[in-house]
Amino acid sequence: MRASSPAVPIHYTSHGSGRALVVLHGLPLDLSCVEPSFEPVFSSLDGWRRIYLDLPGHGASPGADWIHSNDDMADAVGDFLEALLAGQRFALAGQSYGGYIARALAHRFAEQMLGLMLWVPSQYPRETRHPPPRTVLHEDPAATSRLSSEDEQQYGRLLVIQGSEGVTAIQELIVPATKHADQTFLGPVTGSKFSFDPEETPFPHPTLIVCGRQDMLVGYRDQLELIERYPRATVAILDYAGHFLGMTEENQVFRLLVADWLRRMEAATADGA
Repeated sequence: MRASSPAVPIHYTSHGSGRALVVLHGLPLDLSCVEPSFEPVFSSLDGWRRIYLDLPGHGASPGADWIHSNDDMADAVGDFLEALLAGQRFALAGQSYGGYIARALAHRFAEQMLGLMLWVPSQYPRETRHPPPRTVLHEDPAATSRLSSEDEQQYGRLLVIQGSEGVTAIQELIVPATKHADQTFLGPVTGSKFSFDPEETPFPHPTLIVCGRQDMLVGYRDQLELIERYPRATVAILDYAGHFLGMTEENQVFRLLVADWLRRMEAATADGA
């Protein structure tokens, strides 16, 4: 489906009905990379409408000539959500770069939100990150030998568990998604830091912050600094997982954490919070 904010058309998919849950993918991916991580949670759980969208300049959503910074990117997505959700309450999850944008949206929509999930969230500017060194905890040479192109090998380096599942995800989901990203548009936009503090006011709703202990791309140390800004946060740093946490690594634990976050939001709604 396609919907228009006042300034940019955004492509999205929607599944189920009930409370709205919006999921933002990472850079330079698209919604096809996050749907498979979340949808299994709802195989036995009703009452949530899942909305997956392509951020501007990703997937089937074009960029816009007025988007010059991450402030503008967050404004474009926020305007889209206002048009799509028409004031209804919603939960928001953001993966990697999508987690950075989600923090700004939580600041804008705090009173309207049910909860927030930051999934291997990126920190900006990139130069200030403190990721751990590259670590490989399992390697299947027969699987990694299938990584033939330069792009496949580049993303393969991020795998902590270098097996068939991770290689298949890179070949069938991750690398194909990157081919649709408008790198010329995204380059100047995504390297900027917000001009404001998205956690100026503590976020009062149920929150989940989940990171990979071996995430060599964004790490986990910087994310720990967010804890006091999210007083209702569960924080999980999972061993045996890197930046592909929930996509190819520690999937079952990831889904349990998501289910617990959903339960906490449902309980808060029932209690009138």
